[in-house]
Order: sequence, then C-alpha cells, then structure tokens
Amino acid sequence: MAGVLGSLFLVLGSLTPAFLPRASQAGGDLTGVPWAGSLLVLLGCALVLQGWFGLRPGRAVATRSGRPPRYGAVLLLWSAPLICGPPILSGDAYAYAAQGWLLNQGLDPYQVGPGALPGPWSDQVDPMWLQTPTPYGPLSLTLQYVTVLLAGSDNVYFAAWGMRFWALLGTGLLAFSVPRIAGKVGADQRWATWLGVLNPLVLLHFVGGSHNDALMMGLVAFGVWLAVHRHLFWAAIAVGLAAGVKQPAVLAVVAITVLSLRPEAEPAGRARAWPTARQIGHCVIALVVVVATFVLSSIGYGFGWISAMSVPGGAMTLAPFTQLGAGLQLLLNQFGFYDAGDDVFALTRTAGLVIAGLVIVWLALRVASRKPITYLVGGFAAVVAGFPALHAWYLLWPGSLIGLLPRRDPSPTDRFREPLLWWVWIMLTVFWIAYAVGDFAIRSQTWPLAVVAVVVAVVQALAEIRRCRSERLLTTAV
Repeated sequence: MAGVLGSLFLVLGSLTPAFLPRASQAGGDLTGVPWAGSLLVLLGCALVLQGWFGLRPGRAVATRSGRPPRYGAVLLLWSAPLICGPPILSGDAYAYAAQGWLLNQGLDPYQVGPGALPGPWSDQVDPMWLQTPTPYGPLSLTLQYVTVLLAGSDNVYFAAWGMRFWALLGTGLLAFSVPRIAGKVGADQRWATWLGVLNPLVLLHFVGGSHNDALMMGLVAFGVWLAVHRHLFWAAIAVGLAAGVKQPAVLAVVAITVLSLRPEAEPAGRARAWPTARQIGHCVIALVVVVATFVLSSIGYGFGWISAMSVPGGAMTLAPFTQLGAGLQLLLNQFGFYDAGDDVFALTRTAGLVIAGLVIVWLALRVASRKPITYLVGGFAAVVAGFPALHAWYLLWPGSLIGLLPRRDPSPTDRFREPLLWWVWIMLTVFWIAYAVGDFAIRSQTWPLAVVAVVVAVVQALAEIRRCRSERLLTTAV
C-alpha cells in the first residue's frame, strides 16, 4: 500500500512547472504552489522507499494465501499511477520527442540538435541540449520517430508521454528475465528481483522518467535469459537491438557467449581462467550477429552517433572522475593556472575512460570465462564509474543485474562480502532517491525541502540497517 500511495503522490507532485510542458494548463492550482509539488514528491519517494524496504526478502508480510508477494505484480501495481502522469525527474522524454520531430521533418539528429527547429517541440528541451546532436543508437531514433508519427504534429506532451511505452516494454522484459535467469544460474530469485526489478530507481527513472536505458537493459536481460537456454543466435540479436538503443549493451556479447556454453551456476572462489578456444570462436560468431543487427538498425541513419558520444559529458554531474577533475581544476585556478586547470580537467576525465576500458579488458580475459554474470555486472559498473557523465538511471545498468551474482557459502573469508555488496547497492539507491528529490526541490525554488529529503532518506536507511543487523543479514550470507 505504501508504494501505491507513494506513486500517487509522485503523480500529483508531477503536476508542476518542473515536469509539465511549458505553457501547459494541466497542472491546475499546483502549478502555482511549488511547495505543494515538492512536498508531494518528497512524500512519494519516502513512501516508495519504505514500501520497498517492507518487501525485502525475509521481512515481507505474506499474502492471504500464505505465500510471499509476487514482486512483478507489485511493480505493476506501483507503476500504474505513474503511467498516467507526465515524465518525472528528468526532461529526457521531451528531448526524445524533439529528436523524433527532427526526423519527421527530414533532419538528421546526428547532425543537428532540437534547436534547429524552433517551436513547441524544442521549447520543452533542456537548454543545455538544444544545439547538441544525439548520442543514442539508431534504434532509439526509429522508436522516437514512430512515437511522434503516432502522436501527431501538434501534441508534444502526448509524444513525450508515448516514450513511456518503450520504457515499459524494457521494464517488462527486465521483470520477466531477471528471476528466470536467477533460477538458472543459482542466484536467489526473490533477492535478485527485489534488488534489481522492484528497486525504487526502476520505478522512478525507468517507469516514471521513461528513459531509453529501460529498453536497453530489458533487452540485455532478455538476451541473457535466451543465452542460459542455449539460444546464442537469438540472444545475440537481442543484444544487438539493445546496442541499437544504447551502445554500452555491447558488453553483454561476452557474457551471453559463455552462458550459452555453460549456463550452470558460477563457481565459488576467484576466477583465474583464460578464455578457451571454443569460447572465443562462439564469441566471434555472437559479435558478428550483434554487429549485423546493429548495422541493419542503422540503415538510413549512419554512424553519426560516434562523433556525438561526448555529448553526455557536457553536463556537470556527480561522475567520479568529472568531480575529481573539477576539484583539481578549481585548486589550480586558485593559483592562477587556468590553462593547466583546463588540461587537468580534460585529462582526468580521459583517465576515467581509460581505467574503465582496462578494467573491462581484465574482466573479459580473467573473469568472464568462468563468471560471465560477474563480468557483465562489473563491466557495466566500470563504464558507469569511468564515464564523464553519471545519472541515477545509469546505475541501473549494473544494479538491475546485481542480484544475479553468485551466492557464497558462509566462510571466515567470504561471509561478509556478498551482503556488503548488496548493501552498497541499497545505500546507492537511497542516496540517488534523496538526490532526485533534492534536485527537484532546488529547481522548484523550495531548497529547504532538499535538506528535509536528505534527512528523511538517512533516517529510513539507518532504520533498515538496524533491522538487518538484528536479523544478522549484514554478517551472514543470505
């Protein structure tokens, strides 16, 4: 009940100028009361988080039938109110619509930004992205074009709202695939689903925000599910489609190859094996299928996304290497070394990409052949940590699959490791929920509520940690 009520509050809170299209009259009285909107968003996020904690495996109250609740059904129930509301916590859906409008008018989003066509479509786009080309894959552009075509040329809001269909499709694939993969690879189905599918970030950013990352990760998870059933060809097509939505999905090629050859549970202990000749051969075949699928989806669009890959890094976000570079730049600027500060900032961000690449190569060579799920989660985590831009929905690349990692038997060396990893993910979830509410409150000029959001999130997290300590979940493998 808490999650449903939280979603309802989020929908009511979304009827503010921060979420609605410019010049919209749909907000009624709330558009003139930013405090009301911010307070409702704060309450909604707090209730969703509390509802999520209340359904944690081992704590969840059984249904009337005596069985534990079905997480997929719970996610659908929580999502229902948000489906009816506008995109929340991000304006990306309006940018998708504007890119679809560019295609509708015969322009290339890989060459021009939404600002090339001034009017109601570009008016809804964040000014930062008005003149920038899109970095998304060609399949994303096709879906944006189709959505705008169906919405019509005079309904910007409906086109942006329609982007949610593709996000829901991806979320549905994720909800279908993750528990079934868990059953095949020896992971706990309920923990895997609770951590990666019912997660509040999925509700807020995949369902509520309508980000195309939802479809990318849904197709990746579906490809992994096909792979564990030894359908490498179809798994490669799914991953190729996922890469057509967003390019990081190509990391899954190695994972689906190994899983299709050995779908059983990952072995305990450290992975020290090199890829076998058979694995390499099948990987090459899978890569060819992925590339062919991607190229077919690129017909009519080309590969302009390559030159636009740096676009997301144009925003100042909480990306680790971006923040490190900004700190060093600020320090050098204090001493008058402005040119050196600019160089250090650029070099630091480049170093993040290089380190991420090296980590992925090491995982592919030394981990993937025995622990493909570990490689996939670690590879996505490396990309997220090393990329110059970081948004909450990026964390769902590794986070939606983190519950699929192999379980370990309690031992003096391993008994703390797995629950600690899970709790790192849970605390990251709490942090990014508080950050989302705080950012919204600041943009709505209700900054005191940003402080309240942080306090509420910390209190909720501490209470949950206390409960888990009493259940010994932080000291024993679940």
